[in-house]
This record gives sequence, C-alpha cells and structure tokens, in this order.
Amino acid sequence: MKIKSFVIAALISITIVIPMKAKSSKNLDKKDAFTIGFPQFYAFRGEMNRKTQINYEAWSNEIENSNGVIRKLLDEEILINPVTTNWANTFAQENPTKLMLLHLNGEARHVIRNPEVLKKYFPGHWLYEEGSVLNQNIKTNDKDIIVKNIEPFINRKYRGGNGEGSNFSKNDIPNYVLLVKLDEKGNRLWYESEIIQITNVDKNTNTLSVSRGICNTKPISFEAGKTYLAPILGGVWGGGVMFFYNLSIDCPKDKNGKTASDLRVDEIAQEFSKKGVLENINGIAFDVNYFDVSDRFPTCDTNNDGKKDGGWINNENHWKLGDYLFLKNLRSRMGDDFIITADGQHAENQQAVGVLNGIESEGLVQHNDAWRGFSRAVNTHQYWEHNNNTKYQFRYVVLKLMNKTDAENSVRLQRFGIATACCLGAFTTDPSLSGINKNSSAGKGMLPEWMTKSGALGKSSAELIHYSKQFPDIFSKTSEQIKNLISSEDCNIKIVNGQLEVSPKNKQSKGRDMNFTIKNIDIPSGDITIFIEAKSIDPSDGLSFADRVPRMMWLTMSNLPDYGEGKNVNQMYNHLSGQFGTNRMEEMSFYFRRNNDAEKKNDISIQIQGKGKISINSIKIYNKADILIRKFEYGVVIVNPSFVDQMIDLSNYGIKMNELKVSSIDGEFIKY
Repeated sequence: MKIKSFVIAALISITIVIPMKAKSSKNLDKKDAFTIGFPQFYAFRGEMNRKTQINYEAWSNEIENSNGVIRKLLDEEILINPVTTNWANTFAQENPTKLMLLHLNGEARHVIRNPEVLKKYFPGHWLYEEGSVLNQNIKTNDKDIIVKNIEPFINRKYRGGNGEGSNFSKNDIPNYVLLVKLDEKGNRLWYESEIIQITNVDKNTNTLSVSRGICNTKPISFEAGKTYLAPILGGVWGGGVMFFYNLSIDCPKDKNGKTASDLRVDEIAQEFSKKGVLENINGIAFDVNYFDVSDRFPTCDTNNDGKKDGGWINNENHWKLGDYLFLKNLRSRMGDDFIITADGQHAENQQAVGVLNGIESEGLVQHNDAWRGFSRAVNTHQYWEHNNNTKYQFRYVVLKLMNKTDAENSVRLQRFGIATACCLGAFTTDPSLSGINKNSSAGKGMLPEWMTKSGALGKSSAELIHYSKQFPDIFSKTSEQIKNLISSEDCNIKIVNGQLEVSPKNKQSKGRDMNFTIKNIDIPSGDITIFIEAKSIDPSDGLSFADRVPRMMWLTMSNLPDYGEGKNVNQMYNHLSGQFGTNRMEEMSFYFRRNNDAEKKNDISIQIQGKGKISINSIKIYNKADILIRKFEYGVVIVNPSFVDQMIDLSNYGIKMNELKVSSIDGEFIKY
C-alpha cells in the first residue's frame, strides 16, 4: 500500500518521547572547537598504528598536539584493542579542551566475529537482496538446496581482494543467505529462519551447495514454496563481512516492537552513558551513513517484498525517511550536548541539517578530488553554516589526497585545503599525526609559522566574500528575459513576484528530478563564476517545512575544455552541485575553469533534486575566478582556486593592503 508523503512527513516531524535519556557530564563549552577559532587540526583515524599501541604514553604522545581526536574505539568494523578505549577515556579526562569523537560505521556491523550482535538484532533488522523461493523440501542435514531462481546467487559475493569486474580474488567471501519461512500471505516469519553460506552454485540444476547453521543459528527443516532464500547484503571491512542494517521506514520490528535503528539508538545511549565504555567521549563521527542508497545498493530489497528497490518505494525515498528518523531519535535521546557528524560531501550522503552538528568532507571536494569541483565544497559548507541551528556546530575537512597527481603536490594542496576550510568555517584533520607545529616535519613549509598555532586567526569577523562579485555581472538579465532563454521538457517555468518559479509538468512521472537548460548564452573567454539565489517552495520530498534538509541543484556547462586528465577526472570540473532549502533564499556559486577559451555561446543545464516547486530570485554570471576571502579577528585568508596566479586588491574590504599575489590553486594567510 502506498504511504502518502504528507503522512510520512507527519511521522517524521513527531517528537519521539523515549525514556531513560542519556545523561551527559561532558562540558563542550570548554572545548577548543567552540572557543578558540581557526585554524584547528584534529587527529583522524590512525588507530592501527602499531607504534602507538605499546602503551598509553606512546598513544597519547601521538595526538597531544591536536585539538581533538576522531578515531575508532569499538570493535564494530575493525578489530580494536579494548585497552585503547580505556586510553581514550583517560586522555579525555586529562585534556578537557580536546574534542573526542568516536568514528563509527553508520550502515553496517561485524556479526561473524561478534555473534552476540545477533542476539540483540533479529533477522528482520538486516538488509537483503532479491532472492528466490525454495523449490524442494529440505531437512536439517541437507546441504544441497534446489531453488526456483538461481540468478540472485553467486559463489563469492563479498569483495575482500582486488578482483575486478567478474574476476574474484581468493580473498573474496561466499554469499551469506537467510532461509526464512513464509506465512500464507507470503510474509516472512523472521523467528523461523536460519543463516547459511553458499559453497557452490550450479546454474544447470538450480542447486546451491551450502554450509548450514551459520552465525549461531541452528539448522531446521523447510518446505518448498513456503520458504524464501534472501541473500544478505554485506561488505568487507576489517577482514570479514559486515551486515547492513535496514534503516528504511520499512524495517520490520522484532517481538519487542523495535526496528534496527531503535536498537542502534539504545546501544549508543548505553555506550556513552555514565560508566559506559565511552563515558568521557563527546560524540560520534558517523562514517558511511547515507540518505540515498539507490546507487550504492541498487539491488537491496528494503520492504522485503522480493523485489529490488534501492530504498525507493512508489517513487518515495523510504531509506532517507528512515535514516532521518534514526538520527532525530538519536539526537532526542542524547540531547544537545552531544556531537553527531557524518559524511556530507556527496548528494547521497548525510543532509540532516539541524539534527547533526555538522559534516565531514572526506577530501576537500571528495576523497579523490582536492580542488577540481571546488564549488561543491563551498556550497555544501555554506549551506550548513547558514542553516544549521544546533547548539554546537562542528564541521571538518579530511585532508585526503587519493588522486595520484594531487598526492604529488600534497604540501600546496593541503595548504589550499586548510585555507578553504577556514574560509568555510570548518576545521581540518592533522596532516601530520603529531600535529602541525614547528616541530612537525609534515608541517614545515606548509603554513606560515604564526599559523601553526591553533586559533591563530581567532574567530570569523565577517561573512565569506566572493571576490568575483565586485566586478560587473556579464549576464545582467531580468527573470522574464531568463525565462525566454529556458528550454525544458519536464518543467513549467513562470514568473511569480518577479522571480522564476519552477515546477514539474507531471509530478507523477517516473523521473525523480526537474531539468531545464538556459540556451545560447554569450560567454567571453576566461573563467566563469555563476551565482544563483534559490529557495525551495516545497520541502525536501517526504519531509516538512520545519526540517532543514536541503535539496540539491546541479549545474553543467557546455563547451568546457579538455583538462587532460581523462574522462572520469574531467567530469569533476563540471556538473557542480549546490544546496538550498525552505529556510531562506540561498546563494550558491558555480565556478567553471575555461582556460581562456575563445568567446562562444554556451548552454547551462540545471538539474533540481525532487519535484517540489522552487523559486529562483536571480542568476548572475561573472567573468572571474571564484576567489574567496574571509576576515578573522587576527588575520585574513584568501583562496585562489584558478589555474593562474591572481592579483587581489584587498583595500575595498577594510584591509590595509593593496594588491596581493596569490598563487594558483593555493591559499594565502595574512596576519593583521
């Protein structure tokens, strides 16, 4: 039965009243993160460094110069020595100004080496794929099983090696499958089930050879036609398979009326409670917690109807709605004095603004892009800065350089990342595990000596400045004139109160987004920065106006040059994203590097996430690079994302300095 959006919105907006609220004695007001300003450097991961596992002194010495720690402390993904959890609690007590966060997998859990997990969670709490009905009765000792459809099953399901395409490595792990009885209506009887593991797949006879009674389950007899075999969705981390939680709103409830997310909230509250294993830790940095799994898990069957759905049911994102409810319940349970962050660098990542304290950007733009899609990072962090209303706000950039060319320019690009993060009101991870300071080899030459001290800039004293906006708008068109340039097959465009109103022609069509193109714009040679002010008239699909979850806007520009890095990397320069919501008219910037291409006509294609109405107040185009400037109490930071050095005149911004040269794809720090 289809669940109407307004019903879902009402459910999501309900304040969940849960007993036994976790008490927090952690004084966040004393933390560097909320007192000293910028820059700040956080020790990120590194929990498997054997040199620091010798004793507490070695462990603490590694991180003592950082402003805080973001690290795995529990055996939920990789094998963690419990003694390091004790060290973290001790370190937190001895260093009350340092923020301590648990790095926690937000989608999956090790169950093979932690069988006690299966005593807490029942089979309906895990995520499955499309499977098959049993085609022959089996007894407890049968190890060859005939199924109606053999296609969903493969010998080695979970990638644990370097296999590519259809080639599997010897480290890949066979498929785990749930055998579960069905009632007369086809519903799964979760408590009458057994986990098996495939040892061989014979497609000629539709036969699976299996190991029975895996994961502390017991072999039982099953009837043909009344039993379903559901492949368990999992991934390999830490040398073993992790099972994925079903975090959608369709997750089955156990005999106590609990969903997987309900139990996860209970566990977290207990772990962070007084005398819990994480008593002195300040919060969670969720890894891999998603709002949209349709690309990540396109074969998942979230509502257990035997059909793959990718988390979307009746064209509604049930995964997002369920995950958002999980995070709202966690916030309600843990209170305001508890930090919750998650990956936020992609559209499918976490967008729970107003619930989370902030986001992690894994890489300035993404893990394999430290600068190319610059506007994605700018727009994401600007939306969080403007719209997040949590008591404490904490955003950070992991200075990850996975692109080989980027890694070869690590000093410059990490300086660029630090400068950009400061401009965007975010902190960064520590490029040198012992801290960026004059005694750190990794820090030498990266920053001016005065900037190696945490808080050297102080707090921000003004909003972010886009330097390009002091120049003429080369587009300079009214909403009516822009409307006449627009072409669209799925949008209605009209003028309302002087603004462009965009709505879908058919809200029930299969497509999930709205698309339109501004055609034949005269663009001179040189770089282009486009600014669009937009507001969502309707909230993000399935949510309410009270929710601050943004919608995405993507811009793609025609006739961009070949950047010489291959098709996949070239795409990073285009299809830039921004975020906007119902809370305010949001300005987004989209910077396109054009390598001084000759003047030509260009099309700008715009994709809007969802089908709710939006309003566009203005579209402006500047023939300049999107240079960023931000003023702080004790200095100013300038970021140049362009291919060429730039001369910047700071005199218009109350800074006693005329022209300043800022190198290509670099940052500059000026002390007052």
